[in-house]
Amino acid sequence: MATIPLAAACGSSTQPPASGGGSAAASSSSAPSATTSAQGDAAYCAALESGQKELESMSSKLSDTAALAQGKAVLEKIEAAAPAEVKQEWGDLIAFVDAAASGDKSALTAATAKMDASSTTIEKHAKTTCNLDIS
Repeated sequence: MATIPLAAACGSSTQPPASGGGSAAASSSSAPSATTSAQGDAAYCAALESGQKELESMSSKLSDTAALAQGKAVLEKIEAAAPAEVKQEWGDLIAFVDAAASGDKSALTAATAKMDASSTTIEKHAKTTCNLDIS
C-alpha cells in the first residue's frame, strides 16, 4: 500500500535535526530589511522543525484518514510560515494529501508527480535556509 510521502517533505530520519539560526543566504532581490527576512526565516524554520517532529510520529498510510487530516493541518501550519520561494511547493504537498483523502486515483497520480518535485525543492530550501536535513 502506498504511504503518504509526508516523510519526503519533513523527513523520517532518526537523527535530531541540526540546530542553528537559519542561514543568511543572500537572495537575488534586495530585501528592504534583512532583519525582517531573518525573522521570517526563523519563524519558518521553527515551524518546519516542529512540523517535522509531528509528522514523524504519525501513521503514513493513505487509508488512515485521521492521519491524513492531522498531517494536512501540520502542512498548513508550515505553509503559512513558508517564504514565497517554497509556499507553492507546500501547497502541492497539501494538494497531495487532499487527493489521497479523496480516494480519486487519477487525482492522486497527478498530485504525486507534483509532490515529488516539490519535496525535492523543499528539502534543498530547508537545508540552505534552516540548516535542516529533512530528506
